[in-house]
Amino acid sequence: MSDKSGRPVNRRMLDYDAQAVFCRQMAYIAKAGIPFSSASEFLTAENGGEFSQAAAIFSAVKEGSSLSVALRQAGCFSEYLIALVQLGEKTGNLEQTLYELSDYFEQRSSIRRRVRQAFTYPLILFAMMLAVILFLIIEVLPQFADIISGAGGALPAVAAAILGFGLWIRADYLYIVGVIVVIVVAAAVFFKSAAGRHFLDKFLLTRAGFGSTSRKLATARFCSAMKMSLGCGNSFTASLGLTADIIGNSEVQDRLLRLKKLVEAGEEIPHALGLVELFPKSFVSLFATAYRTGNLEETLGRMSSYYQESFDDSVYSITSRIEPALVIVLSCIAGVILFSVMLPIINIMQLIG
Repeated sequence: MSDKSGRPVNRRMLDYDAQAVFCRQMAYIAKAGIPFSSASEFLTAENGGEFSQAAAIFSAVKEGSSLSVALRQAGCFSEYLIALVQLGEKTGNLEQTLYELSDYFEQRSSIRRRVRQAFTYPLILFAMMLAVILFLIIEVLPQFADIISGAGGALPAVAAAILGFGLWIRADYLYIVGVIVVIVVAAAVFFKSAAGRHFLDKFLLTRAGFGSTSRKLATARFCSAMKMSLGCGNSFTASLGLTADIIGNSEVQDRLLRLKKLVEAGEEIPHALGLVELFPKSFVSLFATAYRTGNLEETLGRMSSYYQESFDDSVYSITSRIEPALVIVLSCIAGVILFSVMLPIINIMQLIG
């Protein structure tokens, strides 16, 4: 089953690393002068069977299909890759296009990997400390309550409330787990839907604390994709369309499509760039200068690297604030629990003494 473009709808998209490797291998094949129709055995052997669609792609090329058509039929490559391969075929610049595509997907993979690494430790830290707190509430606190009650004492109001909460969790944990599972599944379904993705994308782009970082990432991706597309011979509006398709944020996509409409309606490109309220003001100013002096591609390349580094710094700054905040908040909770329990024990010990 295929969509209107000929892409199978049930094929899983290759990740960025796999697409980068494929493009670089194809660039090597093109540089060596090996016809794509004769490269099937070489490529599948080098991939060690990782890319099972290679044989079908080259079989289609051997039967007369262009590489871009064969890639679309494979159904596991991004539309951006296919469109630029098609443009490279038309302009006779396919080898260079494949090299640049490999660099592009390596950058995208690197960004995704750094984001995941940056937030993995805070999440693990939060989970571990939450587990410790739940253990104190559910297991430790009831035992101390029994000891204090047996010695004729009473828990303070705060500790009694926490104890009641822990006993409720212990008694109804199956219902609680069930509710949590339902909420998680419902949230996953919602955020996988178009409306959910758009809500999350808009939230990340506009919410204070996340907006600046999200805009830096959007700017880095915009610069990288636009530089590559313009370098392959696409017009500015065509490059905007391609970039919007692969930008990875539906709210950013909407604003880029709005930018495209403004340019097509006759609005000056630098002015239109500021109207969509997507990019940092410093970038809009530099873009205008580069556009009017004919240095746009070079500037986009430099700005892509700059905003990727700026994005990394912002992510590091966020995570560096999250970690101590988690430690302080959760440590305070654990401290309140322990202090509430130890205070009556100390009082009892003093009375006994």
